[in-house]
Amino acid sequence: MESLKVDEILSQGIITDQGGILLRAQSQFKLSYKNRLLKCNSYEVYIDDAISKGIMPNEVIASNVRKCLNQHLSTQFTNIEKLMTIDVFKILPLASAILEELSHI
Repeated sequence: MESLKVDEILSQGIITDQGGILLRAQSQFKLSYKNRLLKCNSYEVYIDDAISKGIMPNEVIASNVRKCLNQHLSTQFTNIEKLMTIDVFKILPLASAILEELSHI
């Protein structure tokens, strides 16, 4: 995120954890977008440039699913730290979602 420059073109859209579109592919990056992206926990931005032209990242787990899983896991680990207990019923859907995503490889 730190190396982004004003007016660089996004090669992929940026989607929130809830599935909303923050920025569409081919949008020009503006400095004012940076704080909004960080607030929404968006730390990956793909740009079109001479080096990356024609390259598509091969994601094992889709970025929006990965963000959601990270958020839920973070919440669970916070609970573990506070309560010193593990609620396996809350971790089970996360493990299932990860396995579901990996099964599509």
